[in-house]
Amino acid sequence: MSAVSLTINEFMWGFQHHFRNAVRRDVEDVLAAIGIPVDVTVLLVGFARGTSAEHPICVEPETGPLTSDELQSVHDDAQALFVADPESEMLHSDRRLHELRQRGLLDHHQATALSTVIDRSGHYPGRKFFTSSGTRLGHYHVHTCIGVPQPTMDAVPQFDEVVVDRFYLGRSFPHVLIDECLRRADAALYQPDPGSDLFVLGDRRELVRAAATWFVDRCCFRVAGMPADLTRHLEAISAQHYERSGARGRLVLSGAETALARCTTVFNPPVRLSDHRTVRKLLETTSSSRALLGDYEFIHGLGIPSDDDNSIELLITDHATWELRHADRRMVRMSYGKPTMPSTPLARELLDDTIARVVEGAELDQLWALVSAVIQVDHGTTLVISADPARESGRLGGQAIVIEPRHLSDVEIAAMTCIDGAILVGPDARCHAFGVILDGIASGDGSRARGSRYNSAVRYQRSHPLPAVIIVKSDDGTIDLFPELRPKADRAQVESIVEQFEQACENAESAARDTFGDAFKSVERNAFFLSESQCDRVNSALAAELDRRLALGQPIVRRPPFRPNPEMNESYWL
Repeated sequence: MSAVSLTINEFMWGFQHHFRNAVRRDVEDVLAAIGIPVDVTVLLVGFARGTSAEHPICVEPETGPLTSDELQSVHDDAQALFVADPESEMLHSDRRLHELRQRGLLDHHQATALSTVIDRSGHYPGRKFFTSSGTRLGHYHVHTCIGVPQPTMDAVPQFDEVVVDRFYLGRSFPHVLIDECLRRADAALYQPDPGSDLFVLGDRRELVRAAATWFVDRCCFRVAGMPADLTRHLEAISAQHYERSGARGRLVLSGAETALARCTTVFNPPVRLSDHRTVRKLLETTSSSRALLGDYEFIHGLGIPSDDDNSIELLITDHATWELRHADRRMVRMSYGKPTMPSTPLARELLDDTIARVVEGAELDQLWALVSAVIQVDHGTTLVISADPARESGRLGGQAIVIEPRHLSDVEIAAMTCIDGAILVGPDARCHAFGVILDGIASGDGSRARGSRYNSAVRYQRSHPLPAVIIVKSDDGTIDLFPELRPKADRAQVESIVEQFEQACENAESAARDTFGDAFKSVERNAFFLSESQCDRVNSALAAELDRRLALGQPIVRRPPFRPNPEMNESYWL
């Protein structure tokens, strides 16, 4: 058996392959840490500087699908963007500073041009690429390119404008997090032998926190016109207790004139945002309709905030926990110093699909209106949509309030959720009982990190054969839907994934590079849908590939063989 050549033709430096994979792992981990678990594509592109470079352009990985020949237009495209940018005409009296600014601007436009060329190459459908300004390394100026799923980036809450008053302020928290990863990738290339370390971007928790702080602080600049140390102030305010109660309240920031115009009670003198104890006390005066109104430095008073785009809302929901919102969009959540994306409300498409697959004859429009009303209440509650509510209300009537079946108004829903227990409704959205205590047998499917409401829903859904859909709203606003059905899959696409894995294992050169790893990850993601014969084919191809690597003296990791999932059935096919 012949050995596979691992020689790098388009050579920039010895650890370029390891550096790229380390960046990919780090970016996937930090995105997952904020609640966006996605697969990431990372490319390295080097443009020659001087005449000593062997190739004018190098791409890592050189095995494709993107090739250096497809990047020939990047330099000219960057020059055109540079000339069209008014910033290129700015003059600085200090020659060295002028050269640095112009060089940085050109590098920025080269990154933009490179991202555009990669996006339109067609090699990475459904992905959006972001590119670093790059770093001089040896004979090349090396850019790191990060590709993430386009639908994911389009779905995150984001601002329409990225640049305000010539300052880049970021489009969203995930966008800024990717920017921070790119900046650190450039900085890592200055270190000796970049890629020889496992974590090239540094401490991942600190990376996420740095990106969140940058984003939040510049959101203040966006609406108030001045920077502020907003993250530090909010953490100090939300961590304060007042008469033994945790912090809760609303703070809306905008320009000073806008804030004063909306105040019904004006503080004289205004309270500094840095006066954390006083601001914490004043939060007790806020409500769902009234908020503290201020700018980047002062709290000017109490009033009714505007609902336009010229303000940001800081909603403190619990001790050391707060959210930043803009125009009813939840931009970022911070809890005990850990930033995440706020959990998204329950999607109508997901709810309809789950109900249609579990409860026959359901009135989807009426149920959606009912669920929407339940989600709007300001405390935790549970809604059970049962296929036979009359039977369940009779069985659980001893520990519930049973009523004549009827449709509920929003006011009635809000009142019923104040009582411990679940609301029980049928497929027609008529309520049969409330204050229902759900029973069930404990299993290993619950979560000790969640409360009794969540785990009771899990036990009930898992224990009873009677079909039911359960919506759980926790006190922190998290929405859970049971059963958690997997999205339907295309039978032909799953077969194609298996065939691509077999081909990757048959091609030794591909198996030594990224093709094998990407194909294996696709199989793992779709393992739930694999039939017995497909599992056998995957296990056979994988065993042959591992034996080949072992014969070459390469380290291998063996994993349990793939098995058909007993929960898979025909209902999961499109």
